[in-house]
Amino acid sequence: WHLGSRERVERLDAIMDRAKAVATTPLEKERIAFFNACIWDQAKEGLKEHEERVRRQAIPIPEMAAVRVPGAGGDVGKVAFGSAVPSVRFRSRDNEEVADGGRVRLASDGEFLYVEYEEPGNSALAHDTHTNWDNGFEGLLSVNGDENNLHFSVKPAGGPVIAFRQVFEQGASHVDRIGLPAAVNRPREDGWTVSLAVPLARIPGFGKGTDRIRANFFRARLYAGNDPTTAWSPVFCRSFLDANFRMGVVTLPKAEDVK
Repeated sequence: WHLGSRERVERLDAIMDRAKAVATTPLEKERIAFFNACIWDQAKEGLKEHEERVRRQAIPIPEMAAVRVPGAGGDVGKVAFGSAVPSVRFRSRDNEEVADGGRVRLASDGEFLYVEYEEPGNSALAHDTHTNWDNGFEGLLSVNGDENNLHFSVKPAGGPVIAFRQVFEQGASHVDRIGLPAAVNRPREDGWTVSLAVPLARIPGFGKGTDRIRANFFRARLYAGNDPTTAWSPVFCRSFLDANFRMGVVTLPKAEDVK
């Protein structure tokens, strides 16, 4: 039904309205009701879905560059994030503006991707008893923007960074939990800042000469029946893992630029 134009569907809809108005016998009414339920109502819904897909596809995926930094060996305390340009503010899953959207800054020394997330407000601290998946910062990193990825999560209350590496081989998914360096966590009454390091080599498919990756970052907020979850690149769906096609582009420093 995506082949039907808006004008054509509106014209046919008017014809259906006239048909309903002139139907008199029970059989005529039954036939019109059947046609509406099985074909026409579905056609109109299909057009709405198609138009929404087109609208979403027209929303560009974000891009940003990781600033080059001297070798820090995975120690985020040695990384000057202030030299990195912050991302656009996170928005809702459906690309709506939110009052307390966070930002990420990215850096790399050629061995690690250093990620710093910062947001205003006290929501992180106020709900620090929740799990990573209910109140945390997450990232999804991939070379090609597909199911082969590295997924990490960290919560304001601290604790180890939870990370998984997923690789598809011969149609089967292999998921392994991996260890990442400890994050530097700074929840406050007026905001939350967390910094962490991800070894680039742990991203499936990453190798010599890889100068860009695909990524998305999320702020999970599934507490107290509320869900103002936000993302760097809006995903337009419930699960982050179902929206690989919406991953943004991260350009890495060239090897000769990393000292």
